[in-house]
Amino acid sequence: MRTDYDSLYGRDYFAHAAGRTSFQPDFHATLHDFACRHGLTGLLDLAAGNGTLAARMAGLGLPARSFDYRGAEEAGVLPLDLTAPVPDAKRDAAREGWPGPWLTTCLDALEHIDPAEIWAALHSLHLLTHEWLVVTVSHRPSSQFNRFHAAILPVETWCAMLEAAGFEVVLVNTPPFVKPALPPRGVSDLLLSQWITLNPFRAAAPFASSCLVLRKRGETPPREAMRVRFAALFPVLDPRLGRAAPAAEVPQGPVMLHLATLQDLAIMRPLLAAMPPSQWRIGLRSVGLGTVGFDGGMIEAFLAARGFAVEWFEDPAEWAEARLAPGGLFLSAHEGSFSRNSVTASLAAAAARGHGLPAAQMQHGIFLPPPDPRPFGMFSTHVLSWAPEHEATLAEAGLRDPPDFVVTGCPKFDLLAGRAELALQFGPWTRRYAHVALIAANTHWLNHGHSQPDMLAAIADITRRHPDWLFLWKFHPVERHIKAAELEVGENVLFLTDAMLLCMNLTFQALVGAVDVVICTQSTALLEAALADRPFVLLETGTARGYHHLTPIPAAEVVLPGSATRSTAFRDHYLDPSVAWRGTELTLAALARIAAHPPAPHPAWRSVALLGPHMLDKLRAAADIMQAKDQALSERAAGLATPILEAEGVEVQLRHPNAHCELRPPLGAKLSANRPNQPKPALEVSGPGFAKFGGIRVNLRAPGHPVVVELEWLGPPDAGKESVSLEGEGGKHMMELPIPKGSRGFQLLVRLPDGVTHPRGARVIMPEIMLMRAHAEAVPA
Repeated sequence: MRTDYDSLYGRDYFAHAAGRTSFQPDFHATLHDFACRHGLTGLLDLAAGNGTLAARMAGLGLPARSFDYRGAEEAGVLPLDLTAPVPDAKRDAAREGWPGPWLTTCLDALEHIDPAEIWAALHSLHLLTHEWLVVTVSHRPSSQFNRFHAAILPVETWCAMLEAAGFEVVLVNTPPFVKPALPPRGVSDLLLSQWITLNPFRAAAPFASSCLVLRKRGETPPREAMRVRFAALFPVLDPRLGRAAPAAEVPQGPVMLHLATLQDLAIMRPLLAAMPPSQWRIGLRSVGLGTVGFDGGMIEAFLAARGFAVEWFEDPAEWAEARLAPGGLFLSAHEGSFSRNSVTASLAAAAARGHGLPAAQMQHGIFLPPPDPRPFGMFSTHVLSWAPEHEATLAEAGLRDPPDFVVTGCPKFDLLAGRAELALQFGPWTRRYAHVALIAANTHWLNHGHSQPDMLAAIADITRRHPDWLFLWKFHPVERHIKAAELEVGENVLFLTDAMLLCMNLTFQALVGAVDVVICTQSTALLEAALADRPFVLLETGTARGYHHLTPIPAAEVVLPGSATRSTAFRDHYLDPSVAWRGTELTLAALARIAAHPPAPHPAWRSVALLGPHMLDKLRAAADIMQAKDQALSERAAGLATPILEAEGVEVQLRHPNAHCELRPPLGAKLSANRPNQPKPALEVSGPGFAKFGGIRVNLRAPGHPVVVELEWLGPPDAGKESVSLEGEGGKHMMELPIPKGSRGFQLLVRLPDGVTHPRGARVIMPEIMLMRAHAEAVPA
């Protein structure tokens, strides 16, 4: 996918507005002084926007001429596309009338050029420069979720590319050629916060631009010679699918694509690149079912900059009804009734089937069946999977009336043929390390037996024990709340997020190819490492749910590179060898065949879709609770207490490494401890308001295996401890106890009996806690 300059700059853009500039107020005076000292008799400003710089230079008595992508006749700005061959007429117009040598400028423009076309822009700069060139370039995301900066690179990389294009770098950020390091305006707060805090280029001012003064060397080579030179020196600037063969078949009709997360986009990117933007109907959900605003903003900006039209919708069925077209199909990255994030895609799929159009979904990841299978369904007609294993696992998990499964592989796996160049894309500081490891740890999964803080601390310890290794630690997309600054790591750790990689046009798969070892918890990244023939480490997280052919290793025992392994058995179990490196080709061919044989329209499916608004109303109500729970989990990850009963002067603090609270407005909580085998208090309820209450009630249900629930009073030394043992399937028990005088609260511990190991397939136990007022009025805690 290439940057669509017409959609971004062919119409109104920031730099086109009257009086708008990207340079400081006195910069034209600096340029005028430089021109006078070097005997330059004019100024040629390229990518000039509204022509303000040329007008100011002319006001100082220096003739000036302006070119810009769009042009502005009323301001005397001529149109010129830097990435296209410069016509002889434009060359003549640029040089005409100068009494002598001139100064060429290109301010805050090169970062807007698609990386694959930087060579062409630099060729044009060399052609239109007499001897001296002044360039400014930004190294951080732009406004509107980075809609405009296509090439975010370190200053050292820009210097290397300009030298390869035939320039000598004379000055770099040397007074007076320095841009003030002012924080940019209009950039997403979260995106800018990530960039400045994590500082991937290790810059002194992560949001500052650079100012370069350059001298032209020699004659300008032919365009093709420049392209070949850059392809050899900077192959990462034009990433290809590598071993992926061009698709022989592609869908001919419109494809209605449902996206919800950055992971969805990662799966679909090779497909989007293989078909014209006009063929896609892309929808982003805006209902409050998880964090959609930031991810959606990043997705929309990335696609819009490449010419794709993106629509936000609230009612998926209504959006689908408006965009359905004969000969088309519906496509999603995950759909089904097993999670709240997939329900909106299900309703859109139902609308498609109601109109007689096929609905396909891609396999999202390696699905690990839950210990307690429960029925669920999918509305799609087809699932495009990686191996027969996926269909078998979903059936084991409870999938009813399954759709047709087609083994195609995964398009994003084709990108593993590429390889990042860390020194070019992050800076030469990365060369200080002889070895590189990629950490892709999912630490938020509630099925882990270890707490997120404990896992983060254990991973951080790995990095401290290997100071000669560089660790690229990429957070999971939903783990943005983790405060990297609070993790005790050294200079050998570079934290990354999916949003930052998207801004840099850098894929996770390219990182896999650039490292020596991949370190993961349960994650598809393990399969990507195996496919790219990179050794990997599966960290032990205290869960019985694991992968075939792999044995997890406790983080404390990891020694690199010795602990890393390879496993073709694991790879071939989860990815059919016959589809490896062919995911894009086979997926497009499968979608073409699916679209060619649509199902018959069925009014029942349309009726299901039209129930969407009623279903979403209930989901939104549930989402308020879920978002509150997510906030509680975020605070727990940051080591903070989780206030539940503040209005009553009582706090509920999570102490168990695998506990979480499901909030129950207006007051209350439900404790979950699905691996109750660690001797730590699971929950503490205490506070100055505790004295208001006269007793507590704890309702318990046996989880199907033995479990002990202990309650210890806080305060009086002689208050003691209450204990109950539960056995059997579905057994119930209620503890109703008076609160001892002087008690300031209690701790609730859920654990296994002494000498009992955690059973495989253990279920969640969720005690319900009620605080009893003096008059026996129950208040849920």
